[in-house]
Amino acid sequence: MPTAILAGPKLRYPERGRATALTNVHARNDKGLASDAEAVAATARQTRTVTPRNSRQASLSLAAVSFAVGTDGFVTAGLLPLVSKSLDVSVASAGQMVTLYALAYAIAAPVMAALIASWPRRLVLLVGLCTFVAANLATAAAPTLAWLLVSRAAAGTAGSLATPTAMAAASELVPPERRGRALAIVVGGLSFATALGSPLGLLIAAAGHWRTTLFFVAALGVAAAIGVARTIPASRPSSPAPSMKARLIVVRDLRVLRVLITSFAAFTGYYVVYTYIAVVLQPAAGNREAVLTALLVMYGVSGLVGNHLAGQAVDRWGPHRVGLIALLVSGGNMAILSWTRTSLPAAAVAMTIWGLSAWSMPVVQSHRLVTINPATAPLLTGLNSSIVYLAVSSAACAGGAALTWSGPSILPILAAACVALAVASVAGAYRSPVDSPASTVRFTP
Repeated sequence: MPTAILAGPKLRYPERGRATALTNVHARNDKGLASDAEAVAATARQTRTVTPRNSRQASLSLAAVSFAVGTDGFVTAGLLPLVSKSLDVSVASAGQMVTLYALAYAIAAPVMAALIASWPRRLVLLVGLCTFVAANLATAAAPTLAWLLVSRAAAGTAGSLATPTAMAAASELVPPERRGRALAIVVGGLSFATALGSPLGLLIAAAGHWRTTLFFVAALGVAAAIGVARTIPASRPSSPAPSMKARLIVVRDLRVLRVLITSFAAFTGYYVVYTYIAVVLQPAAGNREAVLTALLVMYGVSGLVGNHLAGQAVDRWGPHRVGLIALLVSGGNMAILSWTRTSLPAAAVAMTIWGLSAWSMPVVQSHRLVTINPATAPLLTGLNSSIVYLAVSSAACAGGAALTWSGPSILPILAAACVALAVASVAGAYRSPVDSPASTVRFTP
């Protein structure tokens, strides 16, 4: 396959680019505007080769973006007792920093995607990351609860700019047949945040202060911004920004709604358990924080493996089939977690299976949305991110009520019921003539 060249907003191939350059050269010479050498040099300056090597470097930079934002989102819940003590507020009041972060992300993601759809991806990422760094520095310096909450809302808004744009950029930097693997690398940043970023942040807080953890998160944002500035092309999106009417039509698309319903049901189920994971795994881990941390690291590492395998599987078999298998496995695992959580070896196996299957879904869902309409990829991935964060909020409320009503053993059953709804949604899309694999172009590497 010929190497792609990114010239301005369009993706071209060298053979066509050389022919176009020569045509332009002769035209310029006929008009006496430039020599052949000057025209070729001008063409070279305006183009940038996107090879497998630098496209992978760009994907890794985008993964660093999702790692920074993911660490910020995952580590906060573990800091609540320390924040409560430091600011002399209740844990419930400190917990509003998680709520406001999620709500700000959920509300801002689709709005910002619509407003900045025509902006260069690199610019959007850098603006988002700079805001992200400033917001986390403000959180680290927060003297009062009000300051803390405002800064967390700002961080959520910044995250809503960065992560969906990273997904969209990853899908544009590679040929369509490698899109799943590129998305898997970016999603891998999120699962790596679970496996390493969050535990490391908690260790930093334990060794020093919770504010030090926020400085650490800000440093991750700076590193991600440097990577983006060095590896992401400065060109505008390869597809023109859709009109508002086109955006509304996309939102009403039945295929899009099915993807969003699947995301909401699946991630509500996952976070019903994850939000209260310390309580759910208490019979296996006891009061040993090291054991609980080890189980969470196991979950995160298996998530890294799961999303990597999902990227390859999606490229080969399509997102519907891979998503259905992942949901069936994770739902079955949740259904028996009420029993496996009582034994440490069984809990370790359950957390591994959960990570492998659950972290396949972000790749699957992103691929489905990008395939439906590449021109509105930022809008669609932003909507999906909003739905996921709404699911996190819903899971916290539903899980808290169920915990009070019946105890921790009911949470895995509730999670399995939610995942079953997601299975029904994907199965319906698989059979539907307007959203079946047959209606979507699939590629084999």
